[in-house]
Amino acid sequence: MASRETKKQQTEEAAGETKKQQTEEAAGETKKQDTEEKAVHKITAAECAALKKYLARDKAKPSVRFKVSKNGSVPQIGFDHPDQLVGRALVMDALATADGDFLNGIKCIS
Repeated sequence: MASRETKKQQTEEAAGETKKQQTEEAAGETKKQDTEEKAVHKITAAECAALKKYLARDKAKPSVRFKVSKNGSVPQIGFDHPDQLVGRALVMDALATADGDFLNGIKCIS
């Protein structure tokens, strides 16, 4: 009987070791996946240029706004700039367009 219990104990230990090894391997795979997911994205030259351009524009913060006023009971949208032509140019630059029809479509309520 002692021999039988010893074999049973050895089998259980072997099964325990196998399970422990499988658990460690699974943890290693998870750790490997986590490391791969946390890899840092390297910024390309184009992305770097876009970020620099954005930061420069954000720092400059030109005053480009629309002004809503009423002519009697009719609301009108205009450029909030003393010179309407300059205001129009500033808004078009802010929207990155040279298409006057596009700007008129945005400002269509006036």
